[in-house]
Amino acid sequence: IFYLQQWIADSLIAFNGVISLTIALTLLAHRFFLPRTMRALGRTELATTGASVIAAGAGIVALEVNVRSTGLVELQLTIVPYSQSLILLLFSFVINAVLFFISLHFWRRRRKD
Repeated sequence: IFYLQQWIADSLIAFNGVISLTIALTLLAHRFFLPRTMRALGRTELATTGASVIAAGAGIVALEVNVRSTGLVELQLTIVPYSQSLILLLFSFVINAVLFFISLHFWRRRRKD
């Protein structure tokens, strides 16, 4: 059971890294590759938000598996990575929303020119 707990904790850390990487790629995509059309902007938003949701969902599933397999006694082993993944998910949503409106503003301004 200890190896399972360790694997789940490592998986949560990896998912946190995936969310962080998704945030970084979102920033780069919006900064250097401004979408030329609304469809491209929508695809960028859906892809980055979807990746964040999948990574956070995997973190929630991993926590649930750990709690059900070991009981609530070992909950503190995974609650910190789980909390980090939820915080990163919320951070990712905020960044996606801000970048969406910035990109939309630039796209509208470029369209008027």
